Amino acid sequence: MSLFHGKRITAIISQISCNALADVACEHAYISIGAVLQGRAERAVACDKSTHAVLTAEKNIARYERTDKIEARLSDGLKGIDYGEVDTVVIAGIGGRVIRDILTFDTKKTMSFPKYVLSPQSEPELVKCAMRELGYVITDDILILDRKKIYTVISFAKKGFLAGCMAV
Repeated sequence: MSLFHGKRITAIISQISCNALADVACEHAYISIGAVLQGRAERAVACDKSTHAVLTAEKNIARYERTDKIEARLSDGLKGIDYGEVDTVVIAGIGGRVIRDILTFDTKKTMSFPKYVLSPQSEPELVKCAMRELGYVITDDILILDRKKIYTVISFAKKGFLAGCMAV
């Protein structure tokens, strides 16, 4: 199985265009690795609250020889990312309620990042509502059929921010 085997991961990566990416709840860091390999992100921080996931991410980052561009961090949600440290945040593969809780835990920090690509496993309306209340607009909203399951991938940008911070 190749790195980009899943249509959902491929769709998420296609929505990324930035200098610095935070891949929250990264699990295996495939989104970070794919974004850097494809030139869709200059650098990335792959975060997860699970030590096992961070170790897996580190192994994958090393396997794809991207340790100079991708850092794996133990972090619960956005807690391990500094204000304004990245210009795009990806949160995928967890439920909409959990994503909403991550986004609303520290709204000042959440709003320091201009673009989000979110792919909730459930309850996407909770995510959309939270982002709208934080002053973000939907720039893309797509449905993906991957392995007999429908996934949503929603891109958001701050009002007034040009979606995409680098030419791809």
